[in-house]
Amino acid sequence: MLPGLTQHYHSRIAIGGFLAGRDEVATAALYNALVFGRLGYFDAYARERALAGWHFAQDGIAIEPLIDRWRERGCFMHSTNHPMAWAYADVAVAICRRIGLIDATAPADPGEIVDDLAMHSTHPVLPPLAARLGVPAQSQFKLPGHAGRQVALEEFLAAEFEAFATAPREDLLAVPGVPELVAMLA
Repeated sequence: MLPGLTQHYHSRIAIGGFLAGRDEVATAALYNALVFGRLGYFDAYARERALAGWHFAQDGIAIEPLIDRWRERGCFMHSTNHPMAWAYADVAVAICRRIGLIDATAPADPGEIVDDLAMHSTHPVLPPLAARLGVPAQSQFKLPGHAGRQVALEEFLAAEFEAFATAPREDLLAVPGVPELVAMLA
């Protein structure tokens, strides 16, 4: 794994800009609705929600009402694969109810769960994507640790480019969607 400012999480747009020979300023300009749309970011939420609904339905659990409740709180993901702890807990409660460990009418408040994942790095939900999803926009990348230091896109990109300079080009091109983005930027 290639270490970076946000641990092993990198931005496909940053990789694409770097490989296409753009500098950090020109790459920062790529974080816009046109590029997000071409990368499929605007369609990803609906696709993943439908997939989650299908998977949970296989076990008799309706996840859609839970997702709707999570959306009311805003962004419920720390990263592409880590929901906030209260969302994990909500799923655990639903599973326990489904298999009879918890009475279906018993109250449960997953919102009281301590979220250790909050100490890890996160990428923001940038304004073009936030507007489409109906969640508050963020512009800072959160670095790992208890202090929760945050950096702007420009500082994030400077660190990304520094890390990419040490990586073999073929490794960067192996990231899904990057070859298409580089071709788009050529």
